[in-house]
Amino acid sequence: MTLVDRLSFDLHQGEILGLVGESGSGKTMACRALMQLMP
Repeated sequence: MTLVDRLSFDLHQGEILGLVGESGSGKTMACRALMQLMP
């Protein structure tokens, strides 16, 4: 089952991104994917 297909962030120099959501909503998975730490 695919829960998310294509996630993107557009940040400019000096901007900060904050991920907010309920427990289990995928915040950690999104951060790991963003930092390319997924297996």
